[in-house]
Amino acid sequence: MKKHILPGRDNLLHVFKSHPKLFYSKWLMLLLLFAFAAGCQKVIEQTGLTGVCPKVVSTSPADTASGVSLNKTISATFNEPVNATTINAVTFTIMAGSTPVAGLITYTDSTATFSPTSNLKPNTTYTGTITKGVKDLAGNSPFRFAFCIYQ
Repeated sequence: MKKHILPGRDNLLHVFKSHPKLFYSKWLMLLLLFAFAAGCQKVIEQTGLTGVCPKVVSTSPADTASGVSLNKTISATFNEPVNATTINAVTFTIMAGSTPVAGLITYTDSTATFSPTSNLKPNTTYTGTITKGVKDLAGNSPFRFAFCIYQ
């Protein structure tokens, strides 16, 4: 009758003794895996800005208005107060086609106003744009907003 040797603790030890490179390489791999996993830095999520994002709720003249007075000031009213220092010639523009219109920009009570330095021209399409550079008091930006005025 043949004797069957079941792998036991002594037999496994014999396998490890006869193949030390195999045994050490497995332990080395496990040690390296643990070291790399422990060395990974946790990602820290940054909290977003809170509050309502500013948006333009109305313009004067209204979007797509026509027959507007040639000496009309153009204004945009926000849903909340915005940082007045962010309303400027870069963030609030009026264009006649691809030509910028020169004017004075003011901000009072959630309304930005553009006063052209000269009268608007007849039979001209004007486009007003408010960029994401405008920020509310919490630092939130609105979506880019554009409106048209037809003469």
